[in-house]
Amino acid sequence: MKVARWNPFQLKNLVILALILGIVAGIWLGDLFKGLGFGLGPGLGGGSGAGTGTDSPGNTSAKPAKLVTDDSADLVGYDSTDTISDSTASQSISLVKVLIDDREYFIRRGEKTLPIGLDALVTMIEGTKPNEDGLKAVVDRTATSRVSAEVKLFDALKAAGVQENSVYLAPQSVD
Repeated sequence: MKVARWNPFQLKNLVILALILGIVAGIWLGDLFKGLGFGLGPGLGGGSGAGTGTDSPGNTSAKPAKLVTDDSADLVGYDSTDTISDSTASQSISLVKVLIDDREYFIRRGEKTLPIGLDALVTMIEGTKPNEDGLKAVVDRTATSRVSAEVKLFDALKAAGVQENSVYLAPQSVD
């Protein structure tokens, strides 16, 4: 009786090898070209994944105020009394605190989280005087933030002439 030897050139073995190499190449290329694509992946979440999900920035007890801009839509569930205009958005403040959640941008002011459009956000950061460390803005991300939103923000800031080192991107996601 002959014992069958393992032949690496059988079709079944070649298919398995090609599948493994394809997965490895896909992971490697995905890490190499971050920021490309449609932003449909899980993003840069650095969280542990543990928790109930009730501590996310969108689940605050107070309703966030609505930022009135030319391109903003009427958002249901936001107090119309807590609005700020583009002129207020372009006023000089010491440090702009930005939160990226999914594909949306928010300004953090104390306990309030105010939604803001990309153009108004870039105008606000551009008009801000740098603090003593040379920073104009601090960008935080949630675990559900999209890389595409982050790339769009930094591309718009670069196009507006804001120096890259004047905006700090926090390495960890906020919950």
